[in-house]
Parts: sequence; structure tokens; C-alpha cells
Amino acid sequence: MNKAFLIGNLVVDPELKTVGNNIKVCNMRLAVNRKTENGSEADYYSLKAWRGLGENCAKYLKKGSKIAVCGDISHRNYKDKDDVNHLIVEVNASDIEFLTPKNQEEQQTSTYDKRNDVEMKPIPDVDLPF
Repeated sequence: MNKAFLIGNLVVDPELKTVGNNIKVCNMRLAVNRKTENGSEADYYSLKAWRGLGENCAKYLKKGSKIAVCGDISHRNYKDKDDVNHLIVEVNASDIEFLTPKNQEEQQTSTYDKRNDVEMKPIPDVDLPF
């Protein structure tokens, strides 16, 4: 089984490109914090989201957005102009959950307002149907 589950923050704005037969792909970089003996460190992952998922990511996400990603890990090799081999490891996203609210007003907060209280009157035992 090849599945990766990551939660982190985007370190750059998503970049939407068109490849092949007008297929959209969104490239992203994700920072995932992990605890260490000296505090915490970040690991960085390259993400690809294809077609509609990629278009939604490009439309609604930005640098700093918190997301949860599910996808498979792939790798590819290439040689640069100096004939040096490079290994690219990417997560091909199959599902992305947006975890940052659009703005602070949309965050659900629980508040209590006494003005909304309704006075409750006890029901006499005689009026109970059982």
C-alpha cells in the first residue's frame, strides 16, 4: 500500500499549470512539523493536485494555508546540465481538506448571551400525559 497522510502549512502560493491535453495540475510545497528532542523541526514535501482538485487548490489556498493531504508517493530521477543525478519525491494528492477558515469571522465561537434565555416554568404533575 502506498498512502501518505500529511497535515501542514503551504510555504508558497500554489502554482497552477496546464499540461498535456489541457490537463490542470497544481504544484504546492507543504511544511509538516515534527517533534524532536530539541523542540520541533519542519519537513518539506512537494505536492501535486490534478484536474478539479488542483483548480480548487489554486483558487482557495495561499501561502500559510493549513491543509490535510491524502495521496500516494512517487519519485522520479533526472540529470541536470552538469550531469548530476537528482531524485524528486512527490505526493500525488487524491484528497485535500482545507483546514484554515476563509477569514476569522467564519470561525465558530461559542458565546453565551443571557438576553436569549427563556424562563422555564415547571410543568405540574397533573398535566403530564403518563
